[in-house]
Amino acid sequence: MVLGPLEYTALVLWIISIIFLAIAGTLFMRDYKKSENIFFFWISLFFFLFILSRILRITVKFYIGEPPAGEPLTGDAFILESIYTIVSYIGLFCVYFALEKTLVKKSHFFFSIVVWVTCILSIIDFITRTLLWLTLPFFILTVLGLPVIFLYLAAKSSGEVRRNSLLVAIGVIMFIFGIAFDIPDGKPIFIVLGDVFLAIVPPILQILAVIILRKGFQTKM
Repeated sequence: MVLGPLEYTALVLWIISIIFLAIAGTLFMRDYKKSENIFFFWISLFFFLFILSRILRITVKFYIGEPPAGEPLTGDAFILESIYTIVSYIGLFCVYFALEKTLVKKSHFFFSIVVWVTCILSIIDFITRTLLWLTLPFFILTVLGLPVIFLYLAAKSSGEVRRNSLLVAIGVIMFIFGIAFDIPDGKPIFIVLGDVFLAIVPPILQILAVIILRKGFQTKM
């Protein structure tokens, strides 16, 4: 696949985002070893898993090439996108599981289960391209669950914990839009924003999101 200046710029920004993910993951693992707070371990794992998923996404987007939105995935693109999807949802599961095990026990692991339902439906839809109507509600629950949880934690707390919960909610929203703007299925929705926006803004959003999430997660909720 031949890359133009815009694609090269986007690729460099995504590589920078991977570096930020690696730094954040390493710092949280260090925090875990110092404090033995298992929550830091799950957050660290989240960042490391998204490094792997981003490398897979880069491979498909910049080297193999992806079919137009709405067309079934086949061959290497299907394999790599499926692994990317699985790894990404495992990362989300780590955060949901940690939250629902420690801070929001009343949810009874509802969001942790929804993550896996969304993952399975997404992979099936890669082949059939007929399940978007069914996948979308679960996807919305998956991506909105985290900011809603942290806004809830902010509402019931005060001081530094409230501030950090709000920071995490903002960081998660930015992280989600960084993904949504980049994936093929999101392009028909966001195409009005233009090619330059869709190439440059997603990695910048993820870089900023990692910085904000690092700051927000530093204090135990």
